[in-house]
Amino acid sequence: MPGKTFVSVHFAATGDRNYSRGFYALASAVEDMTPVFERIASDIRDTVQSQFMTEGAAAGNPWAPLSPDYGAWKDAHYPGMPLLVRTGQMRHELLDPSAFMVGKQSLRYEPVSDIVIYHQFGTRHMPRRKVLAITEARERSWDHYWAEWLAAQRQAWLH
Repeated sequence: MPGKTFVSVHFAATGDRNYSRGFYALASAVEDMTPVFERIASDIRDTVQSQFMTEGAAAGNPWAPLSPDYGAWKDAHYPGMPLLVRTGQMRHELLDPSAFMVGKQSLRYEPVSDIVIYHQFGTRHMPRRKVLAITEARERSWDHYWAEWLAAQRQAWLH
C-alpha cells in the first residue's frame, strides 16, 4: 500500500476570510491536484462575476451606493455604468483567465488590478465593496470538490 501524506490547502483572500483545510491522502494521489484547483479557479471566477452582476448581493452584502457627488460625476462621464465599473478595465482584469495560475500543487489568483484592493477593503473616503467574498457556502463547495476528488483517487487506486 502506498504511503500517505498530509496535504495542507490554504487560500488567503485579501480583505476576506481565509480557506484552510488539511487532509491525509495517498502520496501518489497528490502529485497532481490540478483538477480540483481548476474547479476552484472556475468557482472563484464565477463568484467574482456574480458579485459584479448583482453589485455585491450575490455574497449577501450589496455594495453601498456611490456618494451623491461622485454618482453625479460618474453619470455625467460614464452614463449607465454599474457600480465598480467605469471603463470595465478592473472587471476585465479580475475575470481574465490569466489572473489564475493553476499548477499541480497550487492555485494562485493574482489579478493585475491596481485599484481593486481599495474596493475590497474600502478607504476613509470609500465604503468597502468586496469583489471577492468567500462565504461558508463557497467553502462547503470547495470541501465537496476535495472530497469527490479524493474519493476518485482512492477508487482508482483500488482498481
